[in-house]
Amino acid sequence: MRCTYATRPALAPEARADCLVAAQDLLRYPPRYEEIFSARPGYPLLVAPFSAALGRSGVVVATLAVAAADGIIVIMLVRLLGGSLPGQLFAGGVFLLLPSGFWSTRLLSEGTMLTGLLVTLCGVVLLQRGSRRAGVTLFLAGFGIAFLTKSANATVLALALLASGLTVAWISRPGGQNGRRLAALSGAVLLTTVVASTLLGWPGLETSVQDMATDHFHRPDVPHVWSALAQVNMQFWPKLFVDWFHDPVPVLGCFAACAWLAIRLRALSIPLLLACLSGVLLLVAHPVASEWDRLLVPIWIPVALTAGLASDALSSMKLPWFRGGWKSDGRSFLPPPHLDR
Repeated sequence: MRCTYATRPALAPEARADCLVAAQDLLRYPPRYEEIFSARPGYPLLVAPFSAALGRSGVVVATLAVAAADGIIVIMLVRLLGGSLPGQLFAGGVFLLLPSGFWSTRLLSEGTMLTGLLVTLCGVVLLQRGSRRAGVTLFLAGFGIAFLTKSANATVLALALLASGLTVAWISRPGGQNGRRLAALSGAVLLTTVVASTLLGWPGLETSVQDMATDHFHRPDVPHVWSALAQVNMQFWPKLFVDWFHDPVPVLGCFAACAWLAIRLRALSIPLLLACLSGVLLLVAHPVASEWDRLLVPIWIPVALTAGLASDALSSMKLPWFRGGWKSDGRSFLPPPHLDR
């Protein structure tokens, strides 16, 4: 499949043969390993028309287009949260300069996965603001993109939004309709995701753990999958915390951004933050030292949002270094008054 969508159709036989020769190392992996990626058709489907028109360079063009789209959706998300135009543009630029932008420009499915996540978050904000039709449309569209790109990400995202919906409903009693609506929609999407993955025969969590434990199925399967996963996690997380301790700036920056959003957006921050922290569940299921930064890439979304919204807040305070900056009413970073608090 990889050697098909990356070549021009007119040159398919010769170009595909060259690709197969160049990819001998990749093709040595067992079929079970290939099945994991065959269950992620979203990125190849996106790349296919670009490759048909531009050849192998089409893969690069398509990936860069996705990265640009991610930045634009971040701008739209900040707009929905009430940010000014300069704040929106600043947030989009920060998103592309952070590791989120780096992974969006890799020839991998991370950029498309982030597209699905960001579109879903736009739908969540609209739902919390009472725009049901537009909110549900974007919510389902985002989940559809995430599911086709990485069904595991869609599953943990649905779990995170289900938990956030229940939390919002609980803290917003006796009201809480927005929270209950989000929980019901997320629960339905979660059930649909699980059923669809099963019916399509896509590999599940157990296959992913076996892939990790057997060095991509080059060794015999481990007899006790969950015990092996627990043991790997007990070895993985202390080492990761030590690495973070020696380089604390990114971690502290993410925590500070999440705290700022929680204070300013209040109940609205709960689904945003839990959705962006959903990568932690993936890292627990796949604790590999070389992949933690990729699996946790959604955590940089709150940093970009905070950068855009906080710039408006600083501007409204009329600090000396912002005297020549843009105007703001000082309320752009607050949720609309009719949101569940």
